Amino acid sequence: VKARLEFKNVLQIDPNDVEGYYMFGQIEEHEQDWRKAYALFTRAIELDPAHPGALIHLGRLYALSGAPEKALESAATVLKNDPGNTGALVLKGLANARLGKKDAAIQEAQSAVDIAPDNVDAISLLSALYADKGDIDGAIALAQRGIEQKPEALSLYILLARLYEKSGNTAGVIESLGRMIELKPDDLTGRVRLAAYHMNQGNKAEGEKVLREAVEAIPESSEAKLALVQYLDIHGADSQGMAQLKAFIASSTDTYALQLHLGQTYLNRKNMEGAKQTYQQIIDQ
Repeated sequence: VKARLEFKNVLQIDPNDVEGYYMFGQIEEHEQDWRKAYALFTRAIELDPAHPGALIHLGRLYALSGAPEKALESAATVLKNDPGNTGALVLKGLANARLGKKDAAIQEAQSAVDIAPDNVDAISLLSALYADKGDIDGAIALAQRGIEQKPEALSLYILLARLYEKSGNTAGVIESLGRMIELKPDDLTGRVRLAAYHMNQGNKAEGEKVLREAVEAIPESSEAKLALVQYLDIHGADSQGMAQLKAFIASSTDTYALQLHLGQTYLNRKNMEGAKQTYQQIIDQ
């Protein structure tokens, strides 16, 4: 939030600041506001047609949104001036993979890994391509080497867990997501993924346990509480989720998000009086 405000200030002072648009675009990309990210990267390139970062990020948006040919154009522009640019090689590999040219994609991804063995994007792409060809063991080994070099990269733990799941290695999935949780105990992502995995394995109780541990570990997080409530709504006993939600509201100091969820739950169940009372309570507060 603070970074977004600073870059807005920069662009108010100088509407032609290329780096301001580029950095602002990365914030919106991180927040998954793809339209704003696209507009900001596009503006940066209008001001500097050869800006490597903006071209690579815009190219990635093209590749993931069904326009790999445009992604290849962005990569080519960067590689023309910098043949060893790792980001551009990864982008070229991603675009070729989207076009179904798997061998070319592997060659580009391998080149990127050779240049920068600790580049998370390059490792992730090459590992995924190995898995796509059926070489799960090779994909796992590559992801493991990536984690050794970048032990703080959460995306590699998610990748490794997916690969272990493909290979039927339950212990490996649980270990990978467990390490991710240890690395970022306040990040809900790993806990939700682990709960979902337990659920998919038919172990409802273990999934519930993971989410209850999340509530204990991140007591200030409404998202953690709501994740447990929604899990109980789907997989728990009748009305268990509603009962848990009301208990959280009764014991929490900041209940706004929880109360809104309660109101929506009443609406979904056609309980208009309950919804009205809940929303009125929010207004009164």
